[in-house]
Amino acid sequence: MPLQAWLRSNSTGDTILPPTHPPWRTYFPFLCWKLWLARNNRIFNNNSRSQQGLIHATVNAATEFHFLAGPVHHSSVKISQAIRWQFPPDPFIKLNTDGSVLGNPGLAGAGGLLRNSSGDWLLGFSLHLGISSNNMAELAAVRQGLILAWDMGFRSIHLELDSMTVINWLNTTSESYPTNILPLISDCRNLLAQAWEVHVLHVYREANACVDVLAKWGACQHHVLFVYNSCPSFVYVCFVRDMAGLGSNRICTQRPTVGDV
Repeated sequence: MPLQAWLRSNSTGDTILPPTHPPWRTYFPFLCWKLWLARNNRIFNNNSRSQQGLIHATVNAATEFHFLAGPVHHSSVKISQAIRWQFPPDPFIKLNTDGSVLGNPGLAGAGGLLRNSSGDWLLGFSLHLGISSNNMAELAAVRQGLILAWDMGFRSIHLELDSMTVINWLNTTSESYPTNILPLISDCRNLLAQAWEVHVLHVYREANACVDVLAKWGACQHHVLFVYNSCPSFVYVCFVRDMAGLGSNRICTQRPTVGDV
């Protein structure tokens, strides 16, 4: 088969994979791209990548793309909405989490914040992860936040994060997860399965500003974990905006279920 026809066949074909996997036509271009990057890195930088590492990177990128760029029904109307952090209903405690990576992969951090129905700061954290990926940072933030919430005795939680990919991983069972992410997913699911009530919810990043700052701080800090019993100065502006109900405008194609005015 000519090369051009072979490339077209693999990029557009309907090769059957298990229903929980992205289709082969999604895997194939990512595999070609990762091979090209590895080839250039070896020639120009004298750096070699293992076959297993190449496969993991391909599966990770293809899976993330599959979840983020799946079938989308576009609305013909786009409106500007003010997105803001929402107070949880009593007796729920709200746990917001986020991950931050300076490059993907790159220097990574995770952050989280527990607040009550009055918006009071109960506990926050920033976590240094070393070199990691976006999704691993998001999962590490969820795991650390759930551990702290459980240890503090809270049993009714609204868990909010801005990664639909991670939410899908937490809520669905699939055999297509990259093996390097499976332990984190298992840890988070085991924590969610404990004897408490946890609602996992999606918010836009505009409603997740405090933990975005904490996660970025975690990526650059020198200690692995910092726990904050009160609001640190570098989060103060975001925290005050949340308490005041101030939001940021976002162009939306549909009304958000959480975090809207």
